[in-house]
Amino acid sequence: MEFLNAIRTYFQSLSVGWLAAVICLFITIRCAFVFARREPKLFLALTVYAAQWGVLIVYYSGPDKRNELLPALSCYLCAIVGSIIYRSHQRAGGPQHLFPHETIVAYLLLLLALPEVLQTPNQASLLPAAISHQDIEVAVTVLLDAFGFYSMGKAVKSAINGSSHAYATYASFAIYWLLDASFTAWWLYGRIVLHIEEPPMRPFHVYAFAIIKIITTLIFVSAVVSPYSPFKQASWLKRIFLFLHIPY
Repeated sequence: MEFLNAIRTYFQSLSVGWLAAVICLFITIRCAFVFARREPKLFLALTVYAAQWGVLIVYYSGPDKRNELLPALSCYLCAIVGSIIYRSHQRAGGPQHLFPHETIVAYLLLLLALPEVLQTPNQASLLPAAISHQDIEVAVTVLLDAFGFYSMGKAVKSAINGSSHAYATYASFAIYWLLDASFTAWWLYGRIVLHIEEPPMRPFHVYAFAIIKIITTLIFVSAVVSPYSPFKQASWLKRIFLFLHIPY
């Protein structure tokens, strides 16, 4: 009985954001094994995309004390996903060079370590007292998010450029980033105006993020696997059956 009560308490403590991240991870991993097993680069990209959902599962597992570094790492992985996919569509023997946004993403990742670099061995921080580690992490996250979605947008463009599916993907990226930017604005407002040490995520953001996560995953993953067999040849109904592992 105690075991059942412990399980019930555990699931009651889980948030909508946690559930959305789990669903997105399942969708991504399932699509990787069903539609990308014959495409090593695409399979790698989808497993990295699934990994960033794993990072967010950890983020939402502790609703009382969230680590704002985790969403930043998630956005960095999204940028890597985009790079892997659009480079897989480049012609063999073509010029290979770094894109400006790839360099910027690397520098932003280093910026996350700034608070630790500016902390002396006796734990005295060289940052202004009003600026916390999480302030920097939240600010960097919204920038990494922008470049991550830009990278993923290039991946979609390389896979299905000009289609309505591609434009739907771009729209979901834009909505997701605007939500992220609004959360950053709320965080800064809470810190500067309301003087809250760690502003909580409001219910609006919790549910909005959960919905846009699932929508973005469905649209993006189906977009990047669409040029490949068996997804390309299958009808929409057969794609669903393949995904669910049901004989058709």
